[in-house]
Formats: sequence, C-alpha cells, structure tokens
Amino acid sequence: MKDMLYVLGCRGSVPRSGAGFEKYGGATSCYALRLGGRLLLVDAGSGMLRLDELLRPGEKEADLFLTHAHADHILGLPMCRAAFDPTFCFHVYLKRRAGLDGKAQLNRFLQPPVWPVDVDGLAARFVFSELPEDALLPGEAPLRARSMEAVHPGGCSVLRFDCAGKSVVFASDCSVLPGNEEALCAFARDADLLLIDGQYSPSEASAKHGFGHNSWSHAAAFGKACGAKKTLLIHHDPYHTDEELDKAAEEVRAISETAGLAYEGETTEL
Repeated sequence: MKDMLYVLGCRGSVPRSGAGFEKYGGATSCYALRLGGRLLLVDAGSGMLRLDELLRPGEKEADLFLTHAHADHILGLPMCRAAFDPTFCFHVYLKRRAGLDGKAQLNRFLQPPVWPVDVDGLAARFVFSELPEDALLPGEAPLRARSMEAVHPGGCSVLRFDCAGKSVVFASDCSVLPGNEEALCAFARDADLLLIDGQYSPSEASAKHGFGHNSWSHAAAFGKACGAKKTLLIHHDPYHTDEELDKAAEEVRAISETAGLAYEGETTEL
C-alpha cells in the first residue's frame, strides 16, 4: 500500500462556499495520512465529512490527532458518518489545555445548547490520550509521533510523524516568530512534506499580529529554510477567493519552487 496524504479540508477559521471558493475548497482543517499501515487523521474540521471517501471495506479505527480544540478544527467530528457507527473507534490525541483533558475540551463545544449531544452521545467509541511529545505507535512499521507547542491564542500543537524513512510535519495555526523559528525549523528539518499555516497576505499579517497565523510568503520561506522537500500552505483565509489564492501561489513559487497552496481533495504520495 502506498503512503499518502489526503487534504480533506484546508480552509481556516470558518467554512466557506459558493462561487470563488471551488478550486481550493471551503471545508475547514482535516487531513488524512496513510503511513506505515495506519490511518492518521489530523484535525476534525468540516473536511472530516469526506472521511467516507477514504475508509476501506471493514476499516473500523483511526488515530485522530487534534492540534487544538478551536471550533474550525473539530466541527466536523460529530457529523462524520463514522461517529454514528458503534463499531468504529477513534483513538484521540489532544494536549491538555486550560486544565482540561481532551474529552473535556471537546465537550465544551459538544454540549447543549451549542450541540445536542456530548462525546458520550455519539455512537462511535472514543479513546482519549494525552498528545505525546515523543512516542512510538505500533503497526506494520513503527511510527514515531512527536509534538511541540506553537504560538497561537490558547495554544496549538505542531506535529511530526516519521515512519520507514518518511516524514510529515503539520504546523497549522502556528506563528513563526524570531523567538521560536529556530526550534520549529529544527523540528521540521528535512521533512518529506511540510504543511504550514499561510493564512494571510504579507500586508494582512502585519495588521493581525498576535492572531496566530503566518503570511504565505513567510511560510514558504520557512519551508525552504528548514529543507522540506515539499511545502503545502494551509489554513486559507475564509475571505480569500480562488483568484486571490492563485496570485498567492505565484508569489509562493517565486520564493520556493517546492512550495504551493493546498487544495481540498488534493492527494500527495510520500
């Protein structure tokens, strides 16, 4: 079986639809990774409703790594079909934040009056674990999962997966700043694939300091600096149309020939 990345949703902040938002898609953050015989999901935004497209006959479990519990990264979870399947199991990894474990964080959103049922009201089985800083997950080939904290309001985890000589890094909702750039670069060094937040134009980024996102130009330059073989910019701003993102892609390619903008439905072989 080939190791693959699937972009199920790469929009940031809120979902978007309609004319002008078809090429790059409007579903929020959700990525699927088949690596070392495992199905890994990173974030559970509205793109998670596309999970059915990837599940193989009889496949009944997945590892779900949540970078953080902001609504745009979890709102697809209670409506994906697997969540209604009592024979399906999600192994959920999420860092404790604000004194709350992973289940408690999800239940801040999944409870009346915001949502009809909490996690226990969903049919699927959910097994929660603290997101590891460094752990080996068993499988066809041992998979090393690592995390580090990013600069983002409320916190966010940057993730790295290494298996059988292949490496993928997710750095969504992550401000790359002088104080953390060296450590982030070391964490992402020589990744086969880097997915990194590039939500803003350069002018927008300067006006939104502290929002926890990068400009697309800064993100592309970071990917080049850390030696990533391929860089995909993610978490596109909900106001940026396909035309605007096409122009951003041109700017990004001028910075790094191995960088581009992710789009919903994209697949990448590792």
